[in-house]
Amino acid sequence: NGYYVVGAGKLFHHGLHAFDAASWQDYFPSQDKYPGQCMPKSPTPPGYSPGHPVPKGASFSFGPLEVPDEEMGDWQVTNWIIEQLNKKHDRPFFLGCGIFRPHLPWFVPQKYFDMHPLNEVVLPNVNEKDLDDVPPIGKKWAKPNGDHRKITTNHLWRRAVQAYLACVSFADACVGRVIDALYK
Repeated sequence: NGYYVVGAGKLFHHGLHAFDAASWQDYFPSQDKYPGQCMPKSPTPPGYSPGHPVPKGASFSFGPLEVPDEEMGDWQVTNWIIEQLNKKHDRPFFLGCGIFRPHLPWFVPQKYFDMHPLNEVVLPNVNEKDLDDVPPIGKKWAKPNGDHRKITTNHLWRRAVQAYLACVSFADACVGRVIDALYK
């Protein structure tokens, strides 16, 4: 219908947009340079290994980064989206913007952790019988003896919730930039 169709970031899981390249006239990051990748790389802490700081193989990592916002993949995505909004358009356009955070790993700049002081983090209530009415496959996916148990038994739950909240605040900042650009 004559639309200019562009997108950026994590619009689909595992970069599935790359399998439908004909649907996009442009995509960031470039599928020519980074096939199958939906996000520019974000930094990780020095000496990063998956599962840190959770011992015994938990499947997620978290912690603050000493980097500026501009180094984060989501910030780069929103920069590209803002550039698209600032262009003169002579036909209708569709602009898809996928923000990766708060997807794991939960690494964002320190200032977002500072917004949620550890001593003020409120832990969510957990219904111990929450999985009682879930079928076996659902229980398997929920991993009742997996990550959450590793977090709590290693006394990291408050830090993990803080990291999640920090990532949500970072994502909010990214979305806010796009909304500001849209209004302009």
